[in-house]
Amino acid sequence: QKELSERRRMEQRMQGVVTDTKLKWEKECERRVNAKQLEMQNKLWVKDEKLKQLKAIVTENSSGGSFPPEPPKKPERPSRERDHTMGDVFKTRGGGQAVQFTDIETLKQECPTAPSRKRRSGSDEGPAQTEDIENRAPVGGTSSSNGYQKRRRP
Repeated sequence: QKELSERRRMEQRMQGVVTDTKLKWEKECERRVNAKQLEMQNKLWVKDEKLKQLKAIVTENSSGGSFPPEPPKKPERPSRERDHTMGDVFKTRGGGQAVQFTDIETLKQECPTAPSRKRRSGSDEGPAQTEDIENRAPVGGTSSSNGYQKRRRP
């Protein structure tokens, strides 16, 4: 008699565990299905938007005439040779490269709104005020805030 009641209790417990596991997996499957459905809807929406854009481009081009569209002209770029600034290239810890500029460049800055210190007679306008500004590369080894060096975290 005792064994029978023990067996029933065990069967009921097992039944409860099976039911719990079944419910858990049903919920998990439902969650995954909903997530996949949302993902697919988003993909479909993106495709629809792209299709609308392409249709707009096609109708725009077909109404423009029968001649082929002219490729956009590239703006003239000045020689790259004078764009180069002297600098040392060295490897970084993260495997990239860093440049430390070594050349000194003097820039002239014009300030047309600032009044000149010269006294003028009448309304005779003179040349705009110019200031010399020296732009030097930061010297290595200093921890001052003007010598930034970007580092990648390991």
